[in-house]
Amino acid sequence: MDRPQFDILLGGGEELPQDFSLMEFASARAQEIISIGEALQEPRRTGLVFQRLPRHMRRRIMSHNTKRMPRQLREAHQRQMEKGGLPPKSKRPSRKYRRRPSNLLEAYNRRQKENVWLETHIWHAKRFHMIKKWGYKLPHFPNDKSSRACYRGAANHCLLQDISYYVCIELAGSFESIINGLRMVTRPECGLTFRAKLWCKGDREGSVMLFHSDSKYPHGAIGRVNFVWKPLGGPGSEARSEAPVKGEEDMSDDIGSSEDSGEVESFKKVDSEDSDANQQRKLWLWVHPSYYGEIKEELVKVFKFQQCPAVNGEGSQEEPPHKRQKSDKSKSDSKESPETGGESYGSSHQRIGCDQIVQFFGSNITMSLLKDTLVRLRLTGPLSHAVLREALAPVPPMRDGDPPWWGSQWEDVFEHQKQLWEELSAITSPANVSPHMVLGLAILDPRGNLPQKRTKAVDLETIIKNEVCTRGLPLSPIWDPQTRDIVTSSKPSDAQVNRRRSENLVPGLTEAGDVTSASSENGDLSPRLPILLIQRPGSRDPIRKRLGYGSGWDLIAPGGWGKPLWIAMVMRGARAAGLREAEVLGDAAVSRECNWPAPPDTRAGQVEMSVLELEAKEKYFRLPPSKRPNYIRLGISSPFSFPWSILCQEWSPSPVDATSGMQPSSSCSFYVLRSPHKLEKMSKALHDLQRDKSSGDLSRAVQSHQPSVMAGGKSSLSLNEILGTNGDSEDVSGCCLVPVKVTICEKGTVAKHALICLPLEEDFSGEEGNRSQGLKFKGPVEPNNPDPYREERAKARKEHKEELRKLRRKRVKMRKEADEEASPLGMVVEESEATPKRPPMGPKVTEEMCAHYRKRMEELFLPAVFNARNSCSREVAGYVVSGGFSFSEAREMGYGYVALPAMDCLIKTKGWNKKLLVFVRNTSSTHYFPASIEIVTN
Repeated sequence: MDRPQFDILLGGGEELPQDFSLMEFASARAQEIISIGEALQEPRRTGLVFQRLPRHMRRRIMSHNTKRMPRQLREAHQRQMEKGGLPPKSKRPSRKYRRRPSNLLEAYNRRQKENVWLETHIWHAKRFHMIKKWGYKLPHFPNDKSSRACYRGAANHCLLQDISYYVCIELAGSFESIINGLRMVTRPECGLTFRAKLWCKGDREGSVMLFHSDSKYPHGAIGRVNFVWKPLGGPGSEARSEAPVKGEEDMSDDIGSSEDSGEVESFKKVDSEDSDANQQRKLWLWVHPSYYGEIKEELVKVFKFQQCPAVNGEGSQEEPPHKRQKSDKSKSDSKESPETGGESYGSSHQRIGCDQIVQFFGSNITMSLLKDTLVRLRLTGPLSHAVLREALAPVPPMRDGDPPWWGSQWEDVFEHQKQLWEELSAITSPANVSPHMVLGLAILDPRGNLPQKRTKAVDLETIIKNEVCTRGLPLSPIWDPQTRDIVTSSKPSDAQVNRRRSENLVPGLTEAGDVTSASSENGDLSPRLPILLIQRPGSRDPIRKRLGYGSGWDLIAPGGWGKPLWIAMVMRGARAAGLREAEVLGDAAVSRECNWPAPPDTRAGQVEMSVLELEAKEKYFRLPPSKRPNYIRLGISSPFSFPWSILCQEWSPSPVDATSGMQPSSSCSFYVLRSPHKLEKMSKALHDLQRDKSSGDLSRAVQSHQPSVMAGGKSSLSLNEILGTNGDSEDVSGCCLVPVKVTICEKGTVAKHALICLPLEEDFSGEEGNRSQGLKFKGPVEPNNPDPYREERAKARKEHKEELRKLRRKRVKMRKEADEEASPLGMVVEESEATPKRPPMGPKVTEEMCAHYRKRMEELFLPAVFNARNSCSREVAGYVVSGGFSFSEAREMGYGYVALPAMDCLIKTKGWNKKLLVFVRNTSSTHYFPASIEIVTN
């Protein structure tokens, strides 16, 4: 059937007009065209504007940058971005603009508002992994080498560390007033104090443990500090008629000798006791930043200090801000000159002058906080002395134009120090120098002695003389704050040093001792800076590790000179290291000064333990439940913390009943045994018991706490008799922790938080017992413990998922109802009115529910600790706070603390545990590894 036509010419019934008016046709349909355009520009569907584009024109960056959208859609896309809470990002300035010196300085100031940068921060940030620690941004570990390379540097070469984050506190006043105040924060039971003759003359650095003044020993420990007394005599000294150093002629035999009583007695007293008490002295305390605030508050309370008003014009009495500031020249000029542009942000110490140091005044004593005003670099290894010898150039004889502090009064002292340094250049290791010796030295700018390329310093093939001049050995003008300001402010920039090199006869070549260069002819002399060198003795145990392992030097210099000194030593072959490298040194005496953890009975140690526990828990709960170790079944009550209080209470003579489900009270506060005399006694007795071959009469005597005679005529005593106490003494009680070192006998690993357990008699019985005495026993295995929270966790997880499904169904239902109630098509409404509102059970309710669920699951995975001693099949005696593979001893070892009564129980097992072995078990393992135990005495 044919389709009917419309036009009459084609057989239809309608006659079409001959002409057509386009304007009339468009005007009649103008309203329809407008409605179609509005519908296209403002769609009613709930979608994003950039989704209107064809798929081949869509780009991911359109959700961030509106300029990537077509012009006709940019405005609507901009409104959607603002409504979604994502304001458009401004264009980032070009790199050329950001790298301008003035803009770079502002960026550095902004980035270190929370964490202070060291002077070598920029150098480290390019080569190290940086972490935030103790209010500083510190290098953690290098990105190019492993821990083994750093160990080789410390053992055979030179390892370099920047420890300028240590805070220096200066006490100035009469000697007797300082000693009387510091006597309140020290305890003679812990060893030598500030008044020891070994340290009072200022030629050696000392170390002492500080306590709270209102605490009773052995409680109230704060932390260990290093200190140096300013030496008596010297140019400008206020003391009357002192020799440069008392008894300095008797120190000629210190080179290569050890610390003994003969050295102390060789220093003869020149003045009477009354004159020594009234002498004006200075004392520098080097404090770790973790407990710096605690020690500062304690000193203010002891000496009754009052802070002086600030003199920096701001009226603030707080410490100066830890940020770099522009110099006056950079503030006045819009463009910095090439000579100072590279150095205005090179050092944060240039902005702290002697008039800006925070000071506290008391009766005849002044305390100055020298925080971030001194640089301290640490060199470790046998070649550290060779690196210093080639990197540091002593000053030449005095000439006109030298700095104000460089005068004739210091000429003789510097000449003797230079002579001593040249005579010491032949030693092959810092361990050959007298322990803790302080050496003052004045050197030239280390940038003038840089090699063309990185070289390795080596020892000289010469023989050291028997007699060494030591006159004026520890004297240095670095103790004067005005001198430090002059040295810091007179430091030339890198551009000036490079320009000076280019003006030499051989461009680019400048020797440190060449004072006749082109710059010297123009009156631009190389700056001089005073430094202090402090020797650090290494290992003195030839059985376990090489003699002198860990020895080195500490270099102290005025602020602003950290980076030049650092680069000078790196160019001489020193390997840079971070915080992690202190752990791989493998010796507690070496790594304890700059490495964590702190003693657990201090406030700083408890704060750090809580921070590390929180980080470990966050990492643990980021894992899916199937990948988390079940510590309940492993028998680990506290995998991320050390419950020292609970452990000591359970080992005390009257422990709290852990089966009652009550949290033990904190009435019995634990402490660490620090008495060197008692630690030496315990160590010697334990060593004798481990070396004894006979076991019959000895074991019975030990178990009955009766003295007996061992082979060789030695007597075996119980622990209380060894310590000289009846057990109820206030000094030694059940709440005492003993520092120990555990070493794996055969195969096995030791990690942090590992358990130190006492063995059972069946562990050494039969054939396995015979093999254990040959150190071939692998140890028992912990059986699976019951998990009472397993079903509860599964039930809570199922209920939580069901609640989330219900909420999702309600949200979908309410969203559909909101869409149906919207205006019908064809009506022009505002976008805000057309958009459906969020239902009341939206993300906020879901977030609260998920937070409550996470908290509940954390309690079910890691329940509260009520029992530590009997948490597993073997009794827990202590924990390992730092462990791993020791490169120096080539075995797995760790350091930790053990309850004192547990050591007594270990001694009682001598009958069937001949070598007094203990078991070590990691938190994520079921294997008990046999290990030897010894008491740490240093």
